[in-house]
Amino acid sequence: MTYSYGSPDHYPAARRLRRPAIRASIALGLVSAAAIAEWAGSLILLGVDPASYDADQDTIDLLGAVWGVFYLYAGIEFIGWLRVAHDSIGELGIKLSWTRGWTIGAWLIPLANLVIPLLMLSEMDHAAEQRVDPAARRLGRWVFVLWAILWTAGDPFLDPSAWDDYLSSEVVAVLLGLILVIDLAAAVFAALLIWRMTGNIRISVGLAGPHGATPVAWDPTAPYAHYQQPPVPPAFPPPPPPPSPPDLTPAPDLTSAPDPTSAPDPWSPSVPRPRPPADDQI
Repeated sequence: MTYSYGSPDHYPAARRLRRPAIRASIALGLVSAAAIAEWAGSLILLGVDPASYDADQDTIDLLGAVWGVFYLYAGIEFIGWLRVAHDSIGELGIKLSWTRGWTIGAWLIPLANLVIPLLMLSEMDHAAEQRVDPAARRLGRWVFVLWAILWTAGDPFLDPSAWDDYLSSEVVAVLLGLILVIDLAAAVFAALLIWRMTGNIRISVGLAGPHGATPVAWDPTAPYAHYQQPPVPPAFPPPPPPPSPPDLTPAPDLTSAPDPTSAPDPWSPSVPRPRPPADDQI
């Protein structure tokens, strides 16, 4: 069972979340391909003739520049998706401690950008699945945990090839390969995290069914059994209705009411009864 607040048309940010997720995933694929090309070029030059590495440094620098452009593009697309995801979670009525501005600022503060993005994404990932039944959630929290480990362990600006004066070409090649594997794994889990959060948000608002099933069209006039998802109380329930005004009608004064025993009985002996007319008066 999943949960929805009503028509998907009420969630504009969630409706446009899929396209930024696609663009961010493509950008991660491009930066991964550029990293492989740079690693292969460095490995070939080191393997053929380590002495020629310096002579062909221009080629390595060109590959590194291409990787840097794709890395910047991937970062822009990832942040763009992150901002739309933040808006989508807000549409669910969930208030995040990290505001929308931190989706950009978290990556720009030196040293703090090693911690704040992890805290922010952890909160967003947890919030994205709050409105989804555990059996219908996409993947699991292990996606975020592994991405956080790999992202922290990999340094995209670490270049072991600059240590060729102190290390052998074989050691430099191994280090280059190790960093490449970490970066590629981090990109893969970043893409998985994107689609986990995107899927959970889309399920929450009725744009997708559990495990990729096509949702039933939302019909506000259909009976409860025809709804795709049962409604739940809103995040901020409406205030209770005001109390009814007090009844200001004065109560009857029983002390001033006439005593029924003091009223004359119309048929008492003190009141003459009407007599029928005599025969001679008819």
